[in-house]
Amino acid sequence: MNCRLLTSIFLAMFVSLFVRAQSKRISISGQAQPIKKVLQRIQDASGYSIVYSDDVVADSIYVSIDAKQKSVAEILNEILPDKKLFYKMISENLIVIGGRTSNTTDRKSAGSVSVPGRLTDRSNKPVSFASIGLLKDKTYLSGSTSDENGYFQISYAFENNVQYELRASSLGYEDLSVRFIYPDTGAVRHLVLKQEERTLATVNVTATRPVIERKADRFIVNVEGSPLANGFNGLEVLQKSPGVWVGNDGSITLKGNQSVMVMINDVVQRMSSGDLAEFLRNIRSEDISKIEIISNPPSEFEAAGSGGIIHIVLKKSRQDGLIGSVSAQYRQQEKQPAYSSNMSLNYKYKNLYLFGSLSLGKERSDYIATNDITYPDQS
Repeated sequence: MNCRLLTSIFLAMFVSLFVRAQSKRISISGQAQPIKKVLQRIQDASGYSIVYSDDVVADSIYVSIDAKQKSVAEILNEILPDKKLFYKMISENLIVIGGRTSNTTDRKSAGSVSVPGRLTDRSNKPVSFASIGLLKDKTYLSGSTSDENGYFQISYAFENNVQYELRASSLGYEDLSVRFIYPDTGAVRHLVLKQEERTLATVNVTATRPVIERKADRFIVNVEGSPLANGFNGLEVLQKSPGVWVGNDGSITLKGNQSVMVMINDVVQRMSSGDLAEFLRNIRSEDISKIEIISNPPSEFEAAGSGGIIHIVLKKSRQDGLIGSVSAQYRQQEKQPAYSSNMSLNYKYKNLYLFGSLSLGKERSDYIATNDITYPDQS
């Protein structure tokens, strides 16, 4: 198959998606409406799944629209550009909304500046819709998403001569971590991601659902039948899910700072963050059907989940048996060594799930500090 034929096939696929976006016509109107509400109405009327990040499509964005028998493409072209937004047809039924970046400094709030950059692969092709996170001392500070051309910008109240870390992740690529000392941001101007190299014996695609669906109150990640269905564990799948942040200690949050309650097959997992992380590492992505990410839980969920809920639905055909993992770590801190070991076991028999873990470690460190306290009377 020559290059000209491949180009023709690609153009035919793109044109077919664009024509479909032009074919179905809907009517929608409203003055000064929240853009999220307008996008939901478009989704309900057209049958498309419209996906976006809350960091890009903010609650403060309002639009006015008066469209009669217009295509979805025409409506989106009317309301998005003025708000520095764009859309892209990912599949026959999936539309992704992204934010456009600029080379000028954008201040989201007082004292906040934006650091721009671009993500590409090794062949210099842009990496679209990748997750970008800004950290300091392993603490999550801010996040963003690359646009259709791989451009992004991170906004934060940076401090001079302080080291920050930028992490980038995208489906199909290895995670990338880059450190820089502000204001020297040259290291993040152009980031190159390396494609993951995974060898799979057999890949069976049995569904045509989009990988990510957006409902009124939740995101749904359809793991079964997607590229996430082979070669990952449960924690790795969560790391690649929209809006979910997994810390180095295994803690799971939504949007970087929102606490969550994790459920598996409608059962709340009441365990520490470390134990939960080990438990999720023992779940294979082949056993996961879908993951529901609920930022604002409805009333039927208990009050403990008001911070957010992650519901993991396992396949009914998951096999019974015992699985486990063993890990060890050794660190040399100046003259003080530190080591730890972990073992976890997960047993399933019909509707019975048993999980246990054992951790051993030894660490010694010296900490020297002074505290200056000034009282209201200036003493």
